[in-house]
Amino acid sequence: MLRISATGHRPPRLGGYAPCEKHRAIRRHMKNLLLGYQQSHGDVTLNSGGANGIDQFWMEVGHYLKMPVVAILPFPSFSRLWPKSGQDHLQELLDKCVAVSYTHRDSEITSKGQAAQAMINRDKELVHACDL
Repeated sequence: MLRISATGHRPPRLGGYAPCEKHRAIRRHMKNLLLGYQQSHGDVTLNSGGANGIDQFWMEVGHYLKMPVVAILPFPSFSRLWPKSGQDHLQELLDKCVAVSYTHRDSEITSKGQAAQAMINRDKELVHACDL
């Protein structure tokens, strides 16, 4: 089994928050890439950090391809400042995951600095949890 983690740019660097051709092109590329890995390696599991942008595109493509998706999030309430629609979309993606884990508990996050460090720790965990 091949485990692949992905993280990347957020919507402002990807053409914005509204769906656009750039988003569709990124998802098509991800789909083709994953189908190639599946063909050459067999079972593929995807890891995602759950953030807006590339992280969620990765989850969406994985769910579309019916590949197992594991969410590795910094802390349970990390999306609390997002618009409700964004929080709801993340929850829909998480509900389809085979596993959801957190690198920190909400009670450990009492400052912006700790939240930022939790994001870094989430990224480190994504690296440690993958083969690629």
